[in-house]
This record gives sequence, C-alpha cells and structure tokens, in this order.
Amino acid sequence: MIITRIMALPSKVKYSIAGMFIFPCFARLVLHGTGHEHAWYRYLIPLFVGASAGFLTGLMKDRWSALREKLQFLVQEKTKDLSREVMRRGRAEGKLQRLNTFLLATRNINQLIVRERDREKLIQGACECLAGARNFQQIWIVLSDERGGVVSFAGAGMKGDVALMEKAVGNGDSLYCIRSAMENPGVTLVNEPSERCKSCPMQARGACGKAIAVRIEYKGKTYGVMTASGPESIIEDEEELSLFCELASDLGFALYGIEAEEKERAIRQALQESEERFRAFIGATTFEGIILNREGVIADINDQFAKMYGYEREELIGMKALDTIAPESRDYVRKMIQERHEEPYEAVALRKDGSTFPIEVHARTINYRGKTVRAAAIRDMTERKLVEESLKQEEEKFRVLVEKAPFGISLVRKDGRYTYVNPKFVETFGYRLEDIPTGRDWFEKAFPDEGYRKKVVSTWLNDLKRFEIGQVRQQTFDVTCSDGSQKKILFRSVTLAGGHQFIIYEDITEKENLERQYQHAQKMEAVGTLAGGIAHDFNNLLQAILGYTQILLLDREEKDAAYARLKEIEKSARRASELTQQILTFSRKVESVRRPMDLNEEVRQVVKLLKRTIPKMIEIELFFEKDLGIINADPAQVEQIIMNIAVNARDAMPEGGKLLIETENIVLDEEYCKTHLGASPGKYALLRISDTGSGMDKETLEHIFEPFFTTKDIGRGTGLGLAMVYGIVKEHGGYIMCYSEPGTGTEFKVYFPVIEQEEPFRMGDDRDGGPDSIPGGTEVVLLVDDEQSILDTAKEMLGRFGYRVITAGSGEDAIHTVKRAVTGDKDTPFPDIVILDLSMPGMGGHACLERLLEMHPDMKIVIASGYSVNGAANNTLKAGAKGFISKPYRLEEMLRKVRRILDEK
Repeated sequence: MIITRIMALPSKVKYSIAGMFIFPCFARLVLHGTGHEHAWYRYLIPLFVGASAGFLTGLMKDRWSALREKLQFLVQEKTKDLSREVMRRGRAEGKLQRLNTFLLATRNINQLIVRERDREKLIQGACECLAGARNFQQIWIVLSDERGGVVSFAGAGMKGDVALMEKAVGNGDSLYCIRSAMENPGVTLVNEPSERCKSCPMQARGACGKAIAVRIEYKGKTYGVMTASGPESIIEDEEELSLFCELASDLGFALYGIEAEEKERAIRQALQESEERFRAFIGATTFEGIILNREGVIADINDQFAKMYGYEREELIGMKALDTIAPESRDYVRKMIQERHEEPYEAVALRKDGSTFPIEVHARTINYRGKTVRAAAIRDMTERKLVEESLKQEEEKFRVLVEKAPFGISLVRKDGRYTYVNPKFVETFGYRLEDIPTGRDWFEKAFPDEGYRKKVVSTWLNDLKRFEIGQVRQQTFDVTCSDGSQKKILFRSVTLAGGHQFIIYEDITEKENLERQYQHAQKMEAVGTLAGGIAHDFNNLLQAILGYTQILLLDREEKDAAYARLKEIEKSARRASELTQQILTFSRKVESVRRPMDLNEEVRQVVKLLKRTIPKMIEIELFFEKDLGIINADPAQVEQIIMNIAVNARDAMPEGGKLLIETENIVLDEEYCKTHLGASPGKYALLRISDTGSGMDKETLEHIFEPFFTTKDIGRGTGLGLAMVYGIVKEHGGYIMCYSEPGTGTEFKVYFPVIEQEEPFRMGDDRDGGPDSIPGGTEVVLLVDDEQSILDTAKEMLGRFGYRVITAGSGEDAIHTVKRAVTGDKDTPFPDIVILDLSMPGMGGHACLERLLEMHPDMKIVIASGYSVNGAANNTLKAGAKGFISKPYRLEEMLRKVRRILDEK
C-alpha cells in the first residue's frame, strides 16, 4: 500500500526519497575502513546529496516526458498535413489531367475550325474530339435556324444510338437539355436525368447519365446547342465549365465565319462579273480614282488621277500610294489604310512638282482581278477649301456682327425653343438663355399682364399666318425686363426655311422719348412763333390806341371830364401791352438786360419777397451750393421764374406743405443730352424748386409750358406763367425739366449755363432821366414802318413836338427816299435821324440799315421792335444802329431817345 502511494507521487518527490536512502548507503561503503564511517556527517551529507540528486533526476524525467509527448503530437500533425497534401495533389493531378484533356480537345477543335469550312464536317469533328475527353459517354451538337427548326445534327460516343437521337431531334421531340439551353443563357446542368429527361430516347434505354448543355452563339446570334453526358457528375469545376463554354463560343465564331464566307462566295461571282463594269467606271468617274493592293502599291488609276497629280499613268503604276501623300499626312493615311477605314477622311496630297493640295478620300475594300484590294475615290478639295474658308470668314463676320450688334437677336426653333440669344439681348432684357428656354417662358416673363399677353400672342400668331417665309414682320410691344422695368421694343421677325424664327429686338424707349420731346419742342416753337406773330400784330394795334390816347391826353387837362376816361383807356392799353410782353417772353422775343449774377444771392432776395406773399403754413427750405458758378442772366427775369413756379407750388398746397429751393453745380454730359432734347453738354448752375403738393398726371405734365393752358379755375390764372418761364429759360440758353406724379409733389429743374468771362455785352440804359418837360426839336425824322396806323400816330406824336416827319412804308421806299434826298429833290429833305422798324415784309430792317449805312456811314438810325433787343435787334445794333426803341411806342420814351441820339456828336 505504501509503495503504491509512493509510486503515485510526482517523479520529483519519488526520486528525492530514493536518493535519501541510496546515497547514505553508498557513502558508508566508500568510507568503510577510513575511520569516518561513524562520523555525524556520514548520514547528513549523503542524505542531503541524495535528496538533491533525486529531485533533479525526477525533474529531468518530468521534462523529458513532456518533451516526448510534444514531439509525438508534432509528428502526428505533420503526418496529417502530409496526408492532406497528398490528397490535394491527387485531386489537382486529376483536375490537371481533366483540363489537359479539355485543352487537347480544344486545340484539336480549333485546328479543325481553321481548316474546315464545311458546317457538317465541323460539328461532327468537334463531337468526335470531345467524345474522348474526360468521362463523356455521349456528345452531340444540334444546329437550328432563326425559326428554331433543326438544320444539322452531329453526335459521338453513343454506341450506335446516333441515328436514334438524330431521329428524335429531327421529329421535333422536346428534349429538356436542348430546350433549356435555348431558353436560358449560360450553362444548363442536368443532375437528375430520370426526372428531367423522360422524353429522351437515350434516357429510356438507360444510356444517358448526368448532362451539361450550352448555347452555340456569336455576336448575339444563336446557331444551336452543344450537349455532353456521362455516368458521374459531369462538370463541377469552374475552369472546366469555362472551357466548355469557350468551346461553344469558338464553334459559334467558326459557324459565323462559315456563314460569312458563304455570303462572300455568293457575291464573289457577282463581283467578278462586275469587275469590267467597275473598271469602266473608274475610267469615267468624276472622282480621281485609285486602286491599291495589299502592299500599299498602286495597281491601277484613271486618267483624272494622273492629271491631278501631274504624272503620266505609267509612272504611277507600281508606285507606293503613300508617296502621293504629303509628309504631314502620311502617318494618318497609313493608319486609315491599316484600319481599313471606310468613312470619308481628309488629307494633304503631294504632286510630282512637290506642291501640295487638300484631298478627300472615300475608300472601300473590294475584289479586283481575284484579289482583295482597297479602292479609293479621291477628290481635289482646293476649291472646296477656298469656299469653306470663305464661308468660315463670312460665318465669323456674321458671328461678330450678331455678337456685337447694337440690338438684341434671338433664334427660335420651330417647336418654340430658344436656341440662341446674343449679348445685347441679355443686356436689354436681363434674361439669359436658361431663363427663357421656350416661347411660353418668354411670353410669361416679358408680358406678365395676362390681358396684354393674350393680345401680344394673338398678334404674333396672326402675323405668322399672314406673312410668308423670308418676309419681315414688324410689331412694337411694351416688354417687362427681369428687373421689373418696362421698355418699348420694336420686334422684327423673319421665318426661315426650316420654320425657325430669326428675331431682332430694338429698344426704342429712348427714341420714342426723344421723338416725344422733339414733337413737344416743335409744338412749343410753333406756338411761340404764332404767339410772337400775334403779339407783334397786336402791338401794332395797341400802338394806334396808345398813341392817339397819349396825343389826346396832351390836349386835355386833369380837371377835364374826358381826361380820366382817356387815362383809363391808356391804362387798359398798357395792361394789354404787358400781356403781349408775357406772350413775347414765351416766344423769346422780349428785351432783357443780362449781367453776371450770383444765383444764390438772387434766390435769397426773391425768398424775402416770397415769405411775405405765400401762406405761413408753407415752409420754405433753402439748400445752396457753395462756390456756385456765375451765370449771365437778367435778374428781373430770374425773379419771374422763381415767383411763377413758387406761386404754382402755393396753389398745389392749399393745406400747407414744404417748398424746397436748391442750387447745385452740375455738368451735363453727352449721354444725358442724347436723351434730353434741347440740352447741350457743358457746365450749369442748377436751380431746383420742388414742393410736396398734389402733383400732376402725365397728360397735364405734357402741356404745362403751353401758353393759356391752366388747370386753375376761371379768373385765377391766364396760363401764361409757366409759358413765360419756359421762354425766359430758352432765351438764356438754358434747359428746364419738370417731374411730377399725382400725390407725390412736383419738381422743376432749371439749368443756367455757367459763364467764364467777367463782363458780358451790355446795352446802355436808354431810360435816362431829364427835365420834366418832354424834349422836342426841328430836325427831319424818317419814319419807316409797314403799318400805316403806326406811321400816322408816330408822325403826329413827333410833329406835335416840332419835328418834321417823312414816312416810308417799306425798306425799299426808305432807300428811294434817301436817294431822292441825296440827288437834291427839293420836296425830299435829307433825314437827320431814321426810326426803322425791324420786322417788315420784303426788305427787312436789318438789310435796309446796311444799305443806308453803305450810302451814308454817318447816318443816325434807331431800330424799333416789339421783340427782344438780344435777338435779331442785337445783331442790328452791332451792325451800326445808334439805339433801340421798344414797340408799342411810348411818347416820352420815344422823344427822349430821339433827342439824345440827335444831340450825340
């Protein structure tokens, strides 16, 4: 029992106990007879050594056992790996053997494909090659036509049953393997033939095992089915399946080639028969024909080709075709020949003399004299290239013209899609091509108002029906741009031959504004001319009334009852005269005295008067430009401008408001003047007068400067205020604009030209003072006027104060009168002074003055006119006149003027 328990202990413990017994006994034997055998260490040291040795021995035994077990495990695992490798290599060798068998069959079949051109022999040979591959027992191929009918059948390895299968297939029996392969792409595997192939005669006889079937096809065309069968699993490896399918594909390629060759053989005879006709064609064609053989050598040409290249026909035969091509095109042409390119292409040809020219090549592969060659038709492209270059230049010109055109252009297809818009179109409307892909999009964006859009579309469609192709249609519509602004556009559209629409868009907004301004300016000029003419004639009538009234007043005393009545007549005549002065101011035919003037200072003085005349609930605000430019103006007339506009503003603000008067230095440029008729480029002092009143509508705004036009109640205005303002501004060479809308107030802008000179030309003041008595004299006065009533009244007025008056009814009469006086006619005295009317029919006052001064340079001549001294009268004064008298004549003024000039030395 003790020994059993000891043996169960670990080796290290067992060997330690054994050492404790063995080593002491061994030590005693060694020390026997030495006298040390009974020493104390006789037991202790061997006991310790024995225990240590036993422990080490047991430890080594345990380590050795563990190592031996590990070595045994490794040997067993290696043995298993070697077994698996042997099995894998066995399977690989089997697979390799099968693949080699397949590859051998594939090689044999491919050799058969290369040499065999008969369809029946090809598929039969393929079956025989495959019959010995791997463990196939049967192999057969069925070819069908496009309708699915059987065309050919071949089989091998069927032990005499080929005829049985051929009969079954020929009778149309539905075999599962063939049907499945025809219906489904890829490989069909039949692993349970007893269930799937009950109708197969081979299965009924037990001669068919598992089977594989695959379609024979090429370029999308199915030629038939190839099927193989065997007693075991027929094919499971992917590589074998791939090889089997590849064999079927190779057969499809071969059948495609045989089919192509059959077609080629069918047409070869026809080609051979047409060779002579082709040869005749080559000789007669307008193309410069060339025939090449497979080596790229010229085999035949026609006469046109030789002539084109500058060779004799015999020189070209046998020459390399690429030698007729310029070096820069040879690589390209060589590539086209090698690729048998059949689409037309262009190249550069080389003549015999070394010159080059462009050609177009049309090449085909044909059969010529039993050989396959390349036939090419060559066309000289020199003229065509010149035409193309010319067209290209014209297209470029057209493109530049369209791109740089000052008006919008678009091209619209027949189906209504926009295909092109030029930059000016985008600039004009803000719409890009992507914004208006169709006509519907254009109409919706350009004409957002539905009612107006319907009108535009209706007009457009009616024009399309009425006008033929090539005829220009023209319409004007208001177009809404992308930013919401509106422009008036003149449309010019043409229907092209293909049904497309070519449309030109001209922005005539500014043009219409200018035309409207021009018409308004013409109207104002015509009204001014009419008003001036009427005022002139009216002045003549007033002259008689006022002149006789003044004469009658000379004969009356103030206490006389008729004196007061005559004064009223004179007062009314003077008021009528003032009215004519207002009309003449509008027509710019009044006298004005201009001087360099600070507009800011003049406005300050007028505002002092305004504050006393307009209601206090109207607030006046002033904004002055510092260093405002100096203008040359009549202060009294500038005051009339400000007062008239301010009074109108007062009437527009019955409940109160704000009146703003501003000045500003401004420069009008060419662009502004192009769109504002009457304005001239230059520096101006701007007078801006605006109010917060009721404003005016567009129709009223168009008539505000016309004389006698007023929106005020009867008796509250004559309608001459703004007409007079207009006349004063125009007489000063300025420009006036008015902006107003109902409910937003009104703004007037008056532009006065800025002057550079210090002192403008100024007439002396004829209204000089004198003694209370009216001066008279005894000199001879020649009075020239075309109105008899004026002659009569003026003669009597001057005669009453001692002057001797002779009259002339025209300039011509005045010349004759002076001539008679010069020749010594005793009845015609020489005049000391001439009072000459400036406006007379026939010889006018200016021409008469020049003739009189030619006759007598020292003659004293005074001109008389109801028009402005700064107009035509100013030129006459510069021509030699001594003074100016305004009409209608005022007795005192006329007498003082005559006396002063007569007294001058």
